[in-house]
Amino acid sequence: MRTSDKDKRRGFVPLLGRAALAVFFCTAFLWRCATIMTPTGGPKDTLPPVITLMTPDNFTTNFKDRKIYIEFDEFVQIKDQQKEFFTSPQMKKKPTITLRGRGISVQLRDTLRENTTYALNFGSAICDNNEGNPLYSMRYVFSTGPEIDSMVLSGYTVDAYKADSVSKSFIYFYIADSVPEPKEYDSTLFNYKPQVIARAETNGIFLAQNLKPVPYRVYAFQDTNDNQMYEPSIDKVGFLDSLINPALMPDFSVWYDSLRHYVTADPQVFMRMFTDVALADGLATTSCWVMPVLVPDTISDCFKAGATQEAAETPFKSPSVAQDITEEAAPVPSEADSNRVFCNWAPSS
Repeated sequence: MRTSDKDKRRGFVPLLGRAALAVFFCTAFLWRCATIMTPTGGPKDTLPPVITLMTPDNFTTNFKDRKIYIEFDEFVQIKDQQKEFFTSPQMKKKPTITLRGRGISVQLRDTLRENTTYALNFGSAICDNNEGNPLYSMRYVFSTGPEIDSMVLSGYTVDAYKADSVSKSFIYFYIADSVPEPKEYDSTLFNYKPQVIARAETNGIFLAQNLKPVPYRVYAFQDTNDNQMYEPSIDKVGFLDSLINPALMPDFSVWYDSLRHYVTADPQVFMRMFTDVALADGLATTSCWVMPVLVPDTISDCFKAGATQEAAETPFKSPSVAQDITEEAAPVPSEADSNRVFCNWAPSS
């Protein structure tokens, strides 16, 4: 029996449909296999980069190199370099920091002083490349002389009127015989460069390292505009009214704050910060004692209206950093009352 053309066409149509259906499913299957999907499972990376190599080594003496390479266990990125990175002492030409492989390359551009300890402070600028976890308080220290200056001083920066901590303030240390003793208005911050620079953490605590065992004049200012310069009427400022020799200060406790991820300490000195509007406006001159070396048992005693400088120089018991600094505070005085405590104002001539 011969099959007609009509029957052939009827058998071909179902065959064509099945072939088209097979092609559709194969295409869908292959497309699904080729789709890039985010891997699931596993804990989120919360760990900062780990330093695996420093060339030259950290704490190198008789340093003569121009380049420094720091390598990590993973790829990193540099965040907020202008805000976070600073050198101690200051350099006229800031070092250039670039990424190279799994590390960073630091190019020194300034002429280094002889027999000087330098510290490159990165703050929290170095972060891992994936999750942005910062490596807090990273420092690279070297000396152009035969030894590293190793004295340490701790302190606390506090608002003079509100008794709140002042975060991220810069603390400048001037060797006493390197600057003239101020007579009227103190212009040291404008006219001289400090030998050592430290920076307070977000809780107001600072740990100044690589100091010499000599007397220092100590100043602090809050860098409101992140330009590492003191700007009157914008930045709060404070200074100690007495010389400080870190070698003669009492011992203090230091520990690692695992919640905030930085080293903190019991403060040896307290610096009360105020805004100097008079300098910017040119309306008055000030003669201020801002931070005596010794303060009363509770900081709040210094904020009571009518307190005298002599009262603020009574022996001091260092409070715990964890203690609320205002827990025993009296009601905050007005600015007029506070001026009686901290500053003696006189009309400009």
